[in-house]
Amino acid sequence: MTWTHTLSEEEQQLVFEFFALFARAEYALKRAGFLEGSGVGRNAKPDWGSFERSIAEALQVMRKNDEPLNAALTYFEKTPPRVQIVVECNQLAWKDSDAESLPLVLVRRVRNNLFHGGKFRGYPVSDSERDLTLIRHSTTVLHHALSCSDKVKEHLT
Repeated sequence: MTWTHTLSEEEQQLVFEFFALFARAEYALKRAGFLEGSGVGRNAKPDWGSFERSIAEALQVMRKNDEPLNAALTYFEKTPPRVQIVVECNQLAWKDSDAESLPLVLVRRVRNNLFHGGKFRGYPVSDSERDLTLIRHSTTVLHHALSCSDKVKEHLT
């Protein structure tokens, strides 16, 4: 069975929208000069931390006037995405993350959990509705964060 059989069409669209936006965001960050490390010949990786620091104030101002963004950030503060860890005998478990993490750290955690962590119905996930809520809120946060930087918006395709 493929993952598309475990999600409704609406849920599949939600996952696709999030992944597509995330991929476009990474491309735009790199093209806008938000790159990790230094030196010619290194792998091109987006510097999410540098980007987040550059927009942090604008995102908080936007939050005050945008209810969907405020709701998404409040949800992350109250119930941040979990981190998958290894416990005894190489078993996998979920650990609560730090609620103080920056919003884009949490968005990346949602992406990592979805892409690498078995966060689909039909797998051993305790609350798949919560996972869908995290994806919705991550999409909201990412849209708003990207809109805070003219340099990044210029490269969104």
